[in-house]
Amino acid sequence: MSLMNISLFLLALGLWASIYIVRFKEELTKWFVNRFGRDKPPEIPEGGPPKVTLPFRYTAASSIFATPPQEPNKKEE
Repeated sequence: MSLMNISLFLLALGLWASIYIVRFKEELTKWFVNRFGRDKPPEIPEGGPPKVTLPFRYTAASSIFATPPQEPNKKEE
């Protein structure tokens, strides 16, 4: 391949790329903003965040700590 063929190939490639960019400029801009732009944080609902239940229960720990030890009642004299 001669230098002239390589330069014509690069010129044609550059022209096609510039036509594509000019034709689809808005679509490309929207895509870049959607792809690389910063996301908005989700809004908190009016009633506050929803309650999330645990996927399991702490049955062993709940039986041990069901009622904490209490001190006997002291009467005032």
